[in-house]
Amino acid sequence: MSKKAHASRVSPSGMWGYSRDFLDAATKIQPPPATELEKFNQNINLVAYYLLGHSIELSLKAFLLCRDLTIVDLESNKYGHKLLNLCKTASKRKLGLAVKLNRHQKKVIDIFSDVYSHFPYKLRYFESGTLRLPKYPELYTIAKALVEGLKDICEKKTCQALHRHT
Repeated sequence: MSKKAHASRVSPSGMWGYSRDFLDAATKIQPPPATELEKFNQNINLVAYYLLGHSIELSLKAFLLCRDLTIVDLESNKYGHKLLNLCKTASKRKLGLAVKLNRHQKKVIDIFSDVYSHFPYKLRYFESGTLRLPKYPELYTIAKALVEGLKDICEKKTCQALHRHT
């Protein structure tokens, strides 16, 4: 399939749906702690971290599709799996109108982007050593806010595109 044909098959709503599914999978594997004791006792689950990272990535890409970037743009080396670049571009394109991420949350994305974007194999395969990871509940809150906050804009943009083509 050509890149142009592939690009025409990717909608903001479809991308958003995958983002929601990755968040749901992370929640099943490791729900966010409900109490301070649970937070204290929670083990690090790298699979859940990876799923949250992918949810954040796909949410930001869904938003950027709404802002007329193409899937070809989003697959480029500039963006790819680089959460920080995706977040910065989304912020410039008025992400804050749909989802308000505060400075601390953007810093959490920055911290996690280093591992997720540059060393994703460390989240997917066992490797001894240490990783700098944000707190799981903070990353979970960001992923959930993006999924919940972007649903309407992604559905609206997809519906508009469908109506133009009919």
